[in-house]
Amino acid sequence: MQKDIRESILEKTFNIVGWIATFTSMLMYIAYIPQIWNSLHGVSGDFIQPLAAGINCSLWVVYGLFKPDRDLPLAVANIPGVFFGYTAAILAIINLL
Repeated sequence: MQKDIRESILEKTFNIVGWIATFTSMLMYIAYIPQIWNSLHGVSGDFIQPLAAGINCSLWVVYGLFKPDRDLPLAVANIPGVFFGYTAAILAIINLL
């Protein structure tokens, strides 16, 4: 009985930590908004880091959604990185042209 209670508390704790990590990961990728804003106003930025982030996040989203035991917090945490990473990279490349 005690073991079941401990396992339940541990599972709930890991679930909470997973969603907190998801939120902080999303904040990290949302931080691309100023670079995107600058690119839209003609200020060029580097494209390599956001492109690498977009590729990396795409791989993590696919992994999280399609592994046998689906990992939604992992996938959700990386979705903003896909969008904002590729957007920042594309706009930076456009501004270089």
